[in-house]
Amino acid sequence: MKTIVGIDVGLGGAVAYLDADEGELLAVFDMPVYYTQGTAKTKTGKLRSKGHIDLDKLLYMLEIPKVHFEDTLVIMEDVHTFPGQGIVSMGTLLEQKGIILGMCKVLGYDVQLISPKTWQNHFELKCPKEIKGKDARKRWLKMASRHIATLRFPQEWGDKFIDSDAHGRSDACLMAQYAYEMQENTP
Repeated sequence: MKTIVGIDVGLGGAVAYLDADEGELLAVFDMPVYYTQGTAKTKTGKLRSKGHIDLDKLLYMLEIPKVHFEDTLVIMEDVHTFPGQGIVSMGTLLEQKGIILGMCKVLGYDVQLISPKTWQNHFELKCPKEIKGKDARKRWLKMASRHIATLRFPQEWGDKFIDSDAHGRSDACLMAQYAYEMQENTP
């Protein structure tokens, strides 16, 4: 059996497993995270908490196909920085991408990095021009991703995409579905 693993990088991300032969969604898990107390304070004087990916749990999750001796393709977004983005948040996201990429390579998986626009365009996830503002456009994309995942995957998975914070799950599943559909179109 061959498995496609879709990974949405980030603390709100997820890991999805798809059967590469049948196109069936096998599992989807939220990115394992834990929080520590930071040193910076909020406006109210409380100490901020800082999120971290739980690397031990993530490695355990990524080893699942290896344990079953499956050929594995990992598809994940090729995240990079843009002008105007916060340097700390982008540094953290790029660090996470590098760690996940390293884990996958050490496990012997084939890794394919794709731009968010590539898989989003495949599913016709294009924000209408009349929606203005970066935050409004992000909210629209997250909602649309959840909606498409609900339509694309069988009923038993539909409840995984209902919550407003389930866009990591839907993105990971749609990336895996994109890879599946691209392999179907390749001779």
